[in-house]
Amino acid sequence: MPRISALTLAPLPNEVRVLIDSARERTAAAVNAELPLLYWQIELLELDKSGLHVAEYLTVLPSRETLQAKLHQSIETARPRLQNKP
Repeated sequence: MPRISALTLAPLPNEVRVLIDSARERTAAAVNAELPLLYWQIELLELDKSGLHVAEYLTVLPSRETLQAKLHQSIETARPRLQNKP
């Protein structure tokens, strides 16, 4: 599929151009989010072929909410320690 250049989009109404640009940005973000997972899955397959087995808990990332909660908990734990440091 040929790539649409900015020159091709120039005659389009601004609203349409904004929608297309927004869709491109969302698509790029989705692809960029998926690539590390793809690379990790490929690495796991290669390790498995080599006879190396990775613990299951390393193959699944926690949810964003869980990671945020842990981060906030760690910050709250560290804050008093840093404030009391001489």
